[in-house]
Amino acid sequence: TAVYPNPFGDRIRCYFDATPSCGVRTPSCTRRGRLVTKNHFKNPTNRIELDLSQLANGKYMLVVNVGSQTLTKHIIKHD
Repeated sequence: TAVYPNPFGDRIRCYFDATPSCGVRTPSCTRRGRLVTKNHFKNPTNRIELDLSQLANGKYMLVVNVGSQTLTKHIIKHD
């Protein structure tokens, strides 16, 4: 799974090696663990795009949950 661009402006994309066979959840948290966004894609393709324009500039953790697998990426928002 690849996540880019990073740093990002308003949108960030997640690319998967194959199309997930189940839903994808992508919560975003501050570095202190406070949940700031929550997305759920029921029928994803091998690419999903997240609109994170509502976030202030700063550092966040993006968690990508696909079935029982979890990937955590540190991401940076800037204008």
